[in-house]
Amino acid sequence: MRHPRKALSASFIVTLAAGTVTVAAPNASAAPDNSNVVINEVYGGGGNKGAAFDKDFVELYNPTDQPIDVTGWTIEQRSTSDNVGNTHTLTGVVPAKSTFLITSKPGSNGDAITGADDESATFNFSGKGAIAVLLDANNNEVDLVGWGGASRAEGTSADGTANGTSIQRITLGADTDNNAADFTVATPTPSGSGQAPVDPAPTEPEPSEPEPSEEPVVPGVITPIAEIQGTGDTSPLDGQTVTTEGVVTAVYDEGGKNGFFLQTAGTGEAKNPGDASDGIFVYMGGNQNFPKTGDSVQVTGSVSEYYSQTQITMSSLSTLDEALEAPKAVEIDTLPAGDDAREPYEGMLVRPTGAYTVTNNYTLNNTGDLGLAPGEKAFRNPTDVITPDKAKVAEINAQQASEVVYLDDGRTRNYFRTDKNTPLPYLVTSDNGVKSIRTGDQVDFQTDVVVDYSFDQWRFQPLQPITGKNTADELPITWEDSRATSYNVPDTVEGDNSIGFFNVLNYFTSLGKDESGCKPYSDIYGNPVGTNRCNVRGAYSQDAFNDQQAKIVTAINKLDAHVLGLSEIENGARVTGDVKQRDNALSNLVNELNKAAGENKWDYVKSPSALGTAEDFIRVGFIYQPAEVEPVGESRIFDDPAFTRMARQPLAQEFNTVKRDDDDNFVAVVNHFKSKGSVANNDADSGDGQGNNANVRVAQAQALLDHMNKQDDWQELPTFLVGDFNAYTMENALNTLRGGGYSLVHHDKDFPQESYQFDGQLGSLDHVFANEAANALVQDSAVWNINGDESASFEYSRRKYNAQDFFGDGDDPLYGYGNPFRSSDHDPVKVGFNTTKKAEQDADKFDPQATETITVEQGTSLPDAASVFTDADTLPEGTTFEWTTPVDTDTVGDNQRGEVTVTYPDNSTDVVEVVVNVTPLAAEDDKPRYIVKAEVNDNGELVVTYDNGETENLGNVTGATGERGEQGEPGQRGEQGPKGDKGDTGSKGDKGDKGDTGPKGDKGDTGPKGDKGDKGDTGSKGDKGDTGAKGDKGERGEQGPKGDKGDTGSKGDKGDKGDTGAKGDKGDKGAKGDKGAKGDQGVRGEQGPKGDKGEQGPKGDKGETGAKGDKGQRGGAGKDGRGVKSFVIDDNGHLVVTYSDDTVADLGKVVADTVVNQEGETTEPRGISKVEVNENGELVATYTDGTSQNLGRVAGKDAPAREGSSVSDRCLPAAGLLAVPLLALIPLGLAVTADIPTLAPVKEQISKIGAQLPVSAQAGGVAGTALAVAAIATLATLCSSK
Repeated sequence: MRHPRKALSASFIVTLAAGTVTVAAPNASAAPDNSNVVINEVYGGGGNKGAAFDKDFVELYNPTDQPIDVTGWTIEQRSTSDNVGNTHTLTGVVPAKSTFLITSKPGSNGDAITGADDESATFNFSGKGAIAVLLDANNNEVDLVGWGGASRAEGTSADGTANGTSIQRITLGADTDNNAADFTVATPTPSGSGQAPVDPAPTEPEPSEPEPSEEPVVPGVITPIAEIQGTGDTSPLDGQTVTTEGVVTAVYDEGGKNGFFLQTAGTGEAKNPGDASDGIFVYMGGNQNFPKTGDSVQVTGSVSEYYSQTQITMSSLSTLDEALEAPKAVEIDTLPAGDDAREPYEGMLVRPTGAYTVTNNYTLNNTGDLGLAPGEKAFRNPTDVITPDKAKVAEINAQQASEVVYLDDGRTRNYFRTDKNTPLPYLVTSDNGVKSIRTGDQVDFQTDVVVDYSFDQWRFQPLQPITGKNTADELPITWEDSRATSYNVPDTVEGDNSIGFFNVLNYFTSLGKDESGCKPYSDIYGNPVGTNRCNVRGAYSQDAFNDQQAKIVTAINKLDAHVLGLSEIENGARVTGDVKQRDNALSNLVNELNKAAGENKWDYVKSPSALGTAEDFIRVGFIYQPAEVEPVGESRIFDDPAFTRMARQPLAQEFNTVKRDDDDNFVAVVNHFKSKGSVANNDADSGDGQGNNANVRVAQAQALLDHMNKQDDWQELPTFLVGDFNAYTMENALNTLRGGGYSLVHHDKDFPQESYQFDGQLGSLDHVFANEAANALVQDSAVWNINGDESASFEYSRRKYNAQDFFGDGDDPLYGYGNPFRSSDHDPVKVGFNTTKKAEQDADKFDPQATETITVEQGTSLPDAASVFTDADTLPEGTTFEWTTPVDTDTVGDNQRGEVTVTYPDNSTDVVEVVVNVTPLAAEDDKPRYIVKAEVNDNGELVVTYDNGETENLGNVTGATGERGEQGEPGQRGEQGPKGDKGDTGSKGDKGDKGDTGPKGDKGDTGPKGDKGDKGDTGSKGDKGDTGAKGDKGERGEQGPKGDKGDTGSKGDKGDKGDTGAKGDKGDKGAKGDKGAKGDQGVRGEQGPKGDKGEQGPKGDKGETGAKGDKGQRGGAGKDGRGVKSFVIDDNGHLVVTYSDDTVADLGKVVADTVVNQEGETTEPRGISKVEVNENGELVATYTDGTSQNLGRVAGKDAPAREGSSVSDRCLPAAGLLAVPLLALIPLGLAVTADIPTLAPVKEQISKIGAQLPVSAQAGGVAGTALAVAAIATLATLCSSK
C-alpha cells in the first residue's frame, strides 16, 4: 500500500550532545490529586498532509483554584524512543481552572490556530506517537504523556494518533498516572487561556456504513494475496473477511511480533511500481499455534491496514493436504528507492546481493535493528557536505529516507526497557561471543529476508526472531570486524609534534551519589550508573566512574597527542563552589594517565587567574606531554557574552617545543560551542540543516576571532583552533572561521573521517583549524573512529543494562576491560605537524594556468591533458598531466566541472579546474564529410571519394570547345627552314657563341652533416640576497647565587624575529649557442650535352630561408572548427562549397578555358587527373594526356618539431586560428586558387608542395585544381606518416 513515510527531516536533527548522558529514566508520576498543572492535549500532525491544524501544540490545564506561574518551566518534545527533540521554556501564568496553549511554527496544511498564549515554540512531534514532558523551573518532572507505542509513559502508553487527531484527556485535569486510561484520540481542540476548555470528542467515531469500492468477498472463496494487497493507497478489501492460501515464508513465534508471512505458491518474480505484492503478514494475536516455515496453509481473517501495512488478523488456520510450490526469493541488488517501488515487495521474500553499509546502529541498543544505506558508504549529514540550503538539505534528506532500509530482528520488544533479560541481537551470538558492528561496516546477506513496513520504516525481517542466543550462521548477514583496523590509526599520523582534541563525555570526579537530591539511572540489577538530571553530569557511583575512566585513560594514552584539548570535563569551581577546586578533574585524569603509562608522561595546563563569567558545570582544558612541549605564560580564557550561559568560554595557551630552539612557539585554543539541542536566544532551527542555534554559533565563532585578533603577542605565531564546535563541516559557524583566515585541517584517508553519528547520518562536529603559519607546518591528520561508529551498548553508562555485559573484561585491546571503543560519543582528532616549515615543493613554486573552457562532443575523448595548459612548457621536465574529472564525456551540458591533476617530479601535485562543455553527438546526416581522393575520369568529369566511402561525380570540368576566335596579330617570324644539302667545306669559322645552358642536372647526394655548434655559455647566477639581520636576543633572567639549588630564574623575553633578507636578483639567461656550420654541398652532377633552345625555364630556385622571427604570443583558444559537407562546380566553372554550418561560399573559377590558336585548333591544357601514393610510399601523378610520373618518396617520419611549432612544416598550418583536421585538407586544397584571406597560410603551404610537381602554375582550371589536389594528397601522406 502507499504509505505516508517518515522522512529524515532536517528540523528533527536537533538533539546533539549537550552535556548530558541520555539513558532510560523511571516512569514519571504527575500529581493525581489535581494539585498542579497537567498536560491536557498534544497534537503532532500540525501542517502535515491531512492535518486538522497548521501547527503542533501542547495544551496545559490548571485544575486548581489558584493561578500557577509557569515562568521558567520547560516542555520537552521526545520521540517514542525517549530521545530529546526540541525543548521550550515557558513564561506566563496558567489561570485557575483554565487551559494554556503553546503552539509551534505553522506548516503548509491545516487550519490556523487562534488565541494561543505562546506561539514561539519549535515543537515537531510525530503525527503518530511521541512523548511530552513538563518540567518545573527546578527541572523536576511535573507531568508526562506517552502515546503511539512510546517507550516511556505514565502507566501504559496511550493509543497512536494520525495527522488529523490529537491525544487529549478524557476528563479535564483528571490524572490517574495511566496515560492509556486518561487519554483518548480525537479531533484536536486547541484552547487558550481566554477560551473555554473543550471536552474531547468520543474515543471512537460513530460507526458508519462504508461505501465498498468492490463487491464483498464471499466467505470460503479463495482470494489471491495480490488481490488482497491491491495496488492503491489501501487494500481494496480493507475491513472485509477473506480466505487465502499460500506458503509460510517466515514465523515469529516469540518477541511480540506474533505472526507469520505468507506468500502465493510459486511466485518470486521481480516487481515494478504499480504491481501488487504476492506476500502478506498474518497476525495471530494470542493464538500460539504457529505454523512452520514452509507449510502450505489456508488462512481466513479480517483485512486491515495496521500502521500502513496490510495484514490479515487470523480467525482460522489450516494446513493443506497437498503441498504448494514453494515461492522463490527475488534476487535484488538493493531494495529499490521510494515507496512506489517498494510497495510491490511488501511481505515478499527477497535476497539482497548488492552492497549495503551500516548507517545507523544507535537503535540496536534498544530495538535491535540496524539502518542500512545502499552502496559502500554510510549516509552523510547534508551540511557536512554542502553549505546550508533549505531546499537542497530537504532533497538530500528525502533521498536518503527513500533509500534507507532497516535490518530488523523479527521482534518488537525493547531490550533496553522491557526485555533486558534477552541478549541483544547481532552484537553477540551464542557461538562467537561479542562482535561489534559499526557504522561504515559493509554487510553481506547470507539468508533470504522478507520486506516489511513497520514503525515508520521499510525493513528486512529475518525468517525467524533473532537474539543474542542465535548462532552466527543463523543471522541474515555477515560482516568483518573493523575494530582492528581502527585501533592503530593514531600511530600512523606523521609529524614531529602533534595536537589533538577529545570530547571526554562528562568526565566528572565528583559523583552523583554525593550530590543532594541527585537521582541515578540504574542497570538491570538496580545498581546506579549514570546521573539523572543532576549538576554532576557523569557517573553516579564509584564503580561506574572507574569504568568510564578506564576507557578514557586507554584512549588518551593510545592517541598520544603532545597537546590535547578536552571538552566536557568537570569544572570543579562550579560544582563545589570553590575556585581552588577548578582543576580537580584535570589533575585526577593526569594522575591516572601517568599511572597507566608507567611514567610522568602527562601534565595539565593550570587555570588562569582571570576566569570566565557564570561558567558552566563543564569546561574545556588542556593536557600535554612535558617531554615534548611546555606552556609559555599563563593560559587565557576568552570571556565574552557570546559564550556566557550558553557555552563554554574558549581557553588559549602558548606552547614551546622543548627539543629544539630554532622554531617558533605555537598557540592552541580549545573550544566547545553551543549545541544543537535546547534553543538559546530564540535561535530555533530554520530548516537549512544546521539545527538550533546556528546564529548563536556564528556569533561565538566571530567572538573567537575577535579575541584572537586582540592577542598582539600571538599575531605571527602558528595557531590551532581545536574543539567540539557543534557545527558540521560546511556550516556557517565554521565558514566564519574560514573567513577569518583559518583553514580546516583535513587529510583524506581510506576510512571514514566523520567524528559523530546522529539519526542515521555521519558528520564531523569535532575539528582542528589552523592559521596560515600553522597550516604550513601541518604534515598529517586523522579522525580516530573509536566512538561515533560504535553502538552505545559498549558505553560505560549502558553497562549491564542488558543480560549481556558488553563492557568487556580481560586485557584484549579490542574487547577487554578499559578498551578505548565507545569511551565517548565523539571521535577524537589528531594532527601531526613540524615546527619548522616544510621544504618548498614544486607545487608551491608553480601555478599552472589552463584554458578556462574546452568544448568536446558527447562520447569523444577529452583532449590531451597537457594541451589545455598555456604554460606547460614552463613546468619542470617530467611533469605529468591527467584528467581526473570528468571520467567520460557521456553527459551533455555546459559548465561541467573538470579537473586536471598536475604531478611534478617531486610527486607534489596541483589540481587545476577547467570548465568542460559537452555538445550533443551530431546526427549522421549533420556530420561533415571530407574528401580523401579526387580524380578526373576519361570523360573529363571530376569524381571525389569521401571519408565515409561514398563517391560523387561533380560533372565535367574540362569545358566545351569555344567558338573560333578573331584572327590574331601577324605571327612572329617562322623558324629556320630545313637544312640544305651539304655544301663544300668552308674555311674555319669564328668561334661560335656559347650554347644555351642544358637542363639542370640531378640533385647531388646530400653532403655530410656539419659539426654541431658549441653550446652557449650558461648565464651567471644571480647574487644571493643578503641575509636579514638577526633579531636582538632577549635579555636573560638574572641567575641566582650558587648554593643549594635555587628556584629557576624567570625566562627571558624572546628576542624579536629578524627581518627576512631580500631575495637575490635572478641570474641572466645564458646566451644561445652558435649555430653549427653548414654541411659541405654535395657533388654537382655532370653537365648534360647542349640542347636545343629550351622553352621558358622553370621557376627559379627558392631563395634562402630568412632569419627566424621572434616567437609570437600564444593565440587565444580557437573557435569551434567547421568542416566541408559538399562542394560542386557550377555551370560557370566556379567551385561552390557548403560547410557543416550550412553556410555557402563561392571559391571562384576553377575550370580553365580551352586554348584556340590562330588556325582555329584547340589545345587542351595538360593537368593531373589522378594522384596517389604507391606501396613504396612514392607519389605517382597521372596526367590528363595519359602519361604518369613517379614524383619520388613522400612517406616518412617528421623531423623533430622546432621551437614554437608543434606541427611539421610539411603539414598544413592552421587557417584562421582553426586547426585543420587531416581529412579536411583536400576540400581546402581545392580552394587554393581562390582569394580567401584566412586560407593564405594554407595556400602558401600548398605552393611549397605544388612547386615540386611538374604542373605549370599558370595552367589554371582543372590543372590548378589538380595541382591543389596533388599537393594536398602529398601533405595528407606526409602528415599521416608520423
